[in-house]
Amino acid sequence: MNEKTKKELIKRFKALGWRCGMMFVAGGIDIVLNNLAGFNMPNGATIVIGLILGEISKWVNNYVIELKAKKVELTKLQEKE
Repeated sequence: MNEKTKKELIKRFKALGWRCGMMFVAGGIDIVLNNLAGFNMPNGATIVIGLILGEISKWVNNYVIELKAKKVELTKLQEKE
């Protein structure tokens, strides 16, 4: 397996981890709400909320990566001056 493939595979596993984490968060929120207030959220709603949280975390992760890339680029430009 070449280096590029390894990096891509690691990137995919990290994304899967974030998505699974967000599904666990949504499930945890559902359990807490059910226990505290008797708020019976349907399973479908929990899944949809988990998917939405997964997309939000993906957006935040991409945004942070872009900011880091811009910071590195800016640092390189400043070093050249």
